[in-house]
Amino acid sequence: MKNSCEKKWKPDVERAWQAFCAHAEEEALMPVEEEQKPSLDRTTKRKITTSFVVWSAAILCVLCFGLTSLFWDSLFGGMSKMITIQSMRNNEALVATLPDGSVVLLSDGGELTYPSSFAKSQRKVWLAGEAFFEVVNDQKRTFVVETEYITTEVLGTSFRIRAHSNRPFELTVVNGVVKATLHNEHHEVFVEGGERVQLVANWLQKSYVEDIEPLHRSIRRLFFKDETLGRIIHVLNECAHGAMLLAIEDELLAKRVVTVTLNIENRERIAEILCNALNLEKTIENDVIYLTLK
Repeated sequence: MKNSCEKKWKPDVERAWQAFCAHAEEEALMPVEEEQKPSLDRTTKRKITTSFVVWSAAILCVLCFGLTSLFWDSLFGGMSKMITIQSMRNNEALVATLPDGSVVLLSDGGELTYPSSFAKSQRKVWLAGEAFFEVVNDQKRTFVVETEYITTEVLGTSFRIRAHSNRPFELTVVNGVVKATLHNEHHEVFVEGGERVQLVANWLQKSYVEDIEPLHRSIRRLFFKDETLGRIIHVLNECAHGAMLLAIEDELLAKRVVTVTLNIENRERIAEILCNALNLEKTIENDVIYLTLK
């Protein structure tokens, strides 16, 4: 009997403890442990910090490069390099084709600086001395010639500028319209074909011109460096002054490139030189010299 009673009334300690804990939690008598957040060791923290700094620096560099490229492009035509050319002889003009296809004839020691590719907003060159420009029309980009005292702006026309340091500024327009702006006085004038502007007593004075000559009368030779035959013939015909004209009818022939110095007064001699240089032949019809392939 004794053994059966002891077995019957033996307390279940584990079960009683679990019941007590459950009751205590229901009555908020025991604090509930918060979920432990994983902590980062020092090495992991250092890696995260380093990655953040690297990515921030990379983003900053990209932004700076983009802004710099935009600023450079608006001023100098992107990452293009600057080119400077100069005519060396007083009676010889240097003929050059600019990146947009415009043609410039430098004479009397003239010096021209321009980018290897123009900006998207404008086409700007810098001139010291004398030059004749034949500008390709581009309604989206003005053509700007900067000189020491005056800025000249055009869209598409032909004109001559004399901007020597020891002589008064002079702008003569063959055709089209040109705007000339005096730097110091902010004075501007619009010059049309057949008109001339001169800088007199620090002011721009406009007058009419009866006989406009693209080049100075002392020019006897034209120097072409790596120019196409088509461009050479075009310039020579512009300077014809009543002499025989030159012509080519083959488009592929017009793209042939040559470096040559030509005397503009003797057209037949010019034709012979070009024929010898490019293996061509000439025929003359009605005061026009035709150049063709042999």
